[in-house]
Amino acid sequence: MICSRAPFSLPALLLWLLAAIGLTACGPVERAPIATPERAAALAERGDHAAAANEYESLAASTLGGDANTWRLSAIEQWLLADRVEPAANGLALLAAPLDVSQTFERDRLNVLLIWRRDGAANAWQNMTALTAPDAANQRAARARFFELRQRLALANALPVESVRSALEREKLSLDPTVTTALRNALLADLRAAVDTGLRIDPRLAGRDALVRGWLEAASLAARAARVPASGNGAITAAWQRRYPNHPARTALVATHLDAPQPLAPASMPMDAPRSDASRSVAAETTAARSGAISQVDSAHIAVLLPLSGRLASAGRAVRDGLIAAQFAHGVDAPALRFYDTATATDTATMQALIARASAAGARLQIGPLSRDEVILAANLPNSLPQLLLNTLPAPAEDTPKGALRNVTSIWQYALLPEEEAKVAADRALAANQRRAIILLPSGDWAARVGIAFRSTFEAGGGRVLTQESLADDSAAAIEKALRLDQSRARHRRLQSILDETLVFQPRRRGDVDLLFSPGTAQQLRQLRPQLKFNGAADIPTYATADAWDGNKSGELEGLLFADMPWMLSPTTGEASRLAMQLESAGDEPRRHGRLFAFGYDAWLLQAAMQQRMATGAADSPLRINGVTGILSVDADGIIHRELTLARINSGVAAAITP
Repeated sequence: MICSRAPFSLPALLLWLLAAIGLTACGPVERAPIATPERAAALAERGDHAAAANEYESLAASTLGGDANTWRLSAIEQWLLADRVEPAANGLALLAAPLDVSQTFERDRLNVLLIWRRDGAANAWQNMTALTAPDAANQRAARARFFELRQRLALANALPVESVRSALEREKLSLDPTVTTALRNALLADLRAAVDTGLRIDPRLAGRDALVRGWLEAASLAARAARVPASGNGAITAAWQRRYPNHPARTALVATHLDAPQPLAPASMPMDAPRSDASRSVAAETTAARSGAISQVDSAHIAVLLPLSGRLASAGRAVRDGLIAAQFAHGVDAPALRFYDTATATDTATMQALIARASAAGARLQIGPLSRDEVILAANLPNSLPQLLLNTLPAPAEDTPKGALRNVTSIWQYALLPEEEAKVAADRALAANQRRAIILLPSGDWAARVGIAFRSTFEAGGGRVLTQESLADDSAAAIEKALRLDQSRARHRRLQSILDETLVFQPRRRGDVDLLFSPGTAQQLRQLRPQLKFNGAADIPTYATADAWDGNKSGELEGLLFADMPWMLSPTTGEASRLAMQLESAGDEPRRHGRLFAFGYDAWLLQAAMQQRMATGAADSPLRINGVTGILSVDADGIIHRELTLARINSGVAAAITP
């Protein structure tokens, strides 16, 4: 604003002075700030919904076209959150045609919310049932909002089955395990609150839907368990846990066993929920004593030493999940599992402190550690606990008497050894009268150990290894050399040189090969098999190890032979079939759980057998467990052995073959 210095007439001067009384001479005039989406979002974030609604309405008033409807819809939602029904209704009336698909859905959803606030839940539900959930791939968020509203509104109308089914649809849309766990906890809390306020939930309403029925049963149990002392309410949910060993409500339901506000016991932590570093440290170690009145029996537990953080965390969590699944399937009356994180137990002192802490907290038996370095570290420490080590120790010296290395009644060693798979491959090849083998090995110590296991078993049974080649540097050259294609090409060149003319030539591989053995991952085998086919070796039976099968269909692996655990093969039988049915009845997908899950499951079966042996004094009785990782037995040194199944990939599926 510029101050004029031109001369004024007296009346003009008086008018100017009067204006100056109300304004600061030549000062700035304050204007209302221009509405912005950022300020509207910030107001909504801090809970000032009425101010946010006004901001969005200003944006709508200053915008043309479809964007004005978008801002108007945001304003309506904020008015409803502020419990201002009339401005919300006015906003709905101001929406201008045309509305796109997403805007139409938001209008209808907000209208249901408005009816709920203004006319009650019953009227809102009638309108809700007329809506259809968005199903376009780019409408995931809108679909989640639809089922969130439907879940809440169904429960408000005393329709728990519809509420649970809507919650399950929301869970399908979650891409974050942390969000999934939060949704499950919130669902059980909502159902339990409904029971507490008088809703009678009849699980029979779910019919044959075991997943929904489990949620309905869990709601009533959670309400009952929360009203009794934490030290005694575990029995209330024990039968439910037997019926639904892997139900998604399990973690939230078990949480009712604890006195709030104490932290969740590690055995009750969700199987699939990632944790922050701080929460990992709490969950990995024993929880603090909940009360001085807790008895010694309450603190008794099985200490599980696993890497729950760091680079081996995913492996540790998979084993943990299998242990928990087996506990609920078989060991309701057994001591609880309590998990201790070994990620930071990297030296003798920290490992000793971890084991001492478990013993002091009431541990009866120790499962783990998992990695070989941790196992060696733990096995050399003073420890009064019986131990099921989840790996093997270095072989004893040759002059050590059998069984003299350690007290085998208190230390067992259990591992998923690829060497066992290689030995089964060698035995089955010999049984099929395949006695001349070529070994093709990828690089690494792992492959070298597996190659030695196959070769020693094969040669001990009368087989002959024709040649062994490394695929590390040039796999094509290694294959040509192993099949003597290089010699065939050399003969061709010599003959052309002698005859001094060009000859039609097709290299021929050696004809004295009965089988190929090549351990490796599925990716490595998918690269190797086409090369074998190109070099005329597609008809040679090819054996590998279980790592060659990752569950994904692939034409390159067709016909491949390998030994694997029953859990990974189709169709499953025995304990593997039982576990698969339990997972399916709980709404889980068995195939998403791999070998380490099965490893944890059988570790539970082994510790139970170990404890029974110690209790009965039958240390020398034979052990034979039909587990999901194979038929398990124990030798004089406490080493667990697995009888495995030979499988062949047919039509992209790995299936057991008859011996």
